[in-house]
Amino acid sequence: SLADANNVKRRVLPTGSLQDLRFKRSLHDAERAIQDKDYAKADTSLQQAQAENKDDPEILVVQAKLLAARDRDAEALPLLDVYDREVADPAAREVGNAARNDILYDMEKKRAAFKEQLRTLQHDGDYSKLRAAGNQALTLDPDDDDFLYYGGAVAAVFRDRAAAKE
Repeated sequence: SLADANNVKRRVLPTGSLQDLRFKRSLHDAERAIQDKDYAKADTSLQQAQAENKDDPEILVVQAKLLAARDRDAEALPLLDVYDREVADPAAREVGNAARNDILYDMEKKRAAFKEQLRTLQHDGDYSKLRAAGNQALTLDPDDDDFLYYGGAVAAVFRDRAAAKE
């Protein structure tokens, strides 16, 4: 709630201080690295930002963007939930909302592309590729009913009883 967000005691860096500038630069570098698909550099920049100010909720937004870029969208959304609980300022909430909207939009596009790919592979009978695509789809969204169906069907074809039951 907003009351909880206002009551949270976190370390705030003095605006314009050397530490604040390093923190903001690290976050900026992480976002640019994500855009460039250089995820190792994004990880490094996020670690540098955390070293400067581990309590800043802005880190959660960038972490969520990095997870989404790695096709782990389902893991990204809970970070934005935490972010929403930690900030009270309307402008900060809008940053989280914009990131959430981008992730949800991209997730839906990826979900639709995976579903089409899975249907095509099943139609063609290419079950080894279907298995790999199904696993990637489940990484994107482990709760999607269609992805679970394809994962179970492929596991049954390969006689993987444990995976078929999941």
